[in-house]
Amino acid sequence: MSAYQNQYIAHRDGRGRFLLQGTETGIVHGLAFPGFPGESAHAFSRDYGSVSYPEEIQNLRDLPELSEMPFFTMEGMGDLSPYFNDPHCQEIWPMLGTLARQNGFYYSSPTTASATAQDVTQNRALSRLLADTLLWSYQIVNPKGSWNLPIVASAVNAQGIWLGVWDGQLFVVDHQGDEIQRYALPKPSHALTIVGEEPWVSCDDGNLYDLTAKLPESIYTVRPEGDLHYHYIIWAIESCADGVVIADAYGHLWRLLPDLSLGWHYHSPQCWQGCWVGVDATQVYWGYYHGVIAFDLQTGKEVWRVALPAPVLCGAVLDHEVIVGCSDRSLYRLAKTPDLQDPDLQTQEPAVRKVYTSAGLPYTIAVTPDQSSLFVGDFTGQIEQLAINPDQDPSAYDCVGRLALNGGAVTRLQIWNDRLYAGTNLGRLFALSRHWRGV
Repeated sequence: MSAYQNQYIAHRDGRGRFLLQGTETGIVHGLAFPGFPGESAHAFSRDYGSVSYPEEIQNLRDLPELSEMPFFTMEGMGDLSPYFNDPHCQEIWPMLGTLARQNGFYYSSPTTASATAQDVTQNRALSRLLADTLLWSYQIVNPKGSWNLPIVASAVNAQGIWLGVWDGQLFVVDHQGDEIQRYALPKPSHALTIVGEEPWVSCDDGNLYDLTAKLPESIYTVRPEGDLHYHYIIWAIESCADGVVIADAYGHLWRLLPDLSLGWHYHSPQCWQGCWVGVDATQVYWGYYHGVIAFDLQTGKEVWRVALPAPVLCGAVLDHEVIVGCSDRSLYRLAKTPDLQDPDLQTQEPAVRKVYTSAGLPYTIAVTPDQSSLFVGDFTGQIEQLAINPDQDPSAYDCVGRLALNGGAVTRLQIWNDRLYAGTNLGRLFALSRHWRGV
């Protein structure tokens, strides 16, 4: 093990610079800003901040351009626009997809000035469709300032729609579009779920909170004793018939029983960015940076795993298959059981088929109760409606409708009765009729 606490993998960014990806969580931390040979590390740190050393880059031997670099500092990744707008950077889009989703990055459509006549005509049609489909919208008002509060978590029950935003505030909006409750957590939140009729929410202090009382109540801690992370990030919570399943950013997966005792725990340091969890009656499906792993719900034993070409951003569990959206803009369909026809197969893997390429990075998926269609929300602010198992081609999904919200990237989708609720990175909640077609 290296003597250096921080460890990175460096990637060429397509623009002559190097992206630094942390080996603990897979998060892209920033750009390497190298010092010059012969320069004093003390003088460099005085001008540019803290200094890191080449030994912290695990794949340094693969990067001869950095062979003479004595030390470096890190520049932040505040704006992803240069990469998503530069065709030379398409190779690193999958890696940046998780960062884009975490930050609610919005990739806007072409402006009217640069759009073609066909684009303008289609945008007008999309606007008319939205006007016909929209029931109401709600804008989160930030009590701390004028900046937007991206919606990063949501859940829905009979009481209303529960919304979590980046700074730890929680809002409850009823099904008529009126705010009825507001909470505040000590740190940001990334996941909400409904357990029975009770809303549970994660918090970056490493706790789960119950929101049934007037103030949030901490009910379980997943942060290990002695952990020194400033934020302990919990990416996903999913309720099941008898408990919940929790995934964090550090390769941990827990299953809690109804009495909040631990059913089982799994950990792998290579399971970066496990930001999606799905559950059915027998298995847990965990989508992470390198693919999907299925576990037995009762025992926690791994049933199968499959590698995918890009990190998993979102997903949905159907009766006979699992659908995941990845940062290569592709939707993949995974069988729930592995193919056992080959007796020499060392690692059991399910059948995998690419079934659709979305218009933009797929941030969120929602499936209709009858499982006849699904909705995909992306970072361009569009929602695509796909027919599942179309008769024309059972190996692919057909797009039967497309809707542009013009309210930022679609970060959350929830279906409730005949409604589709869409949350965006600009803090807007749209209540839409889910019965629409066209464009």
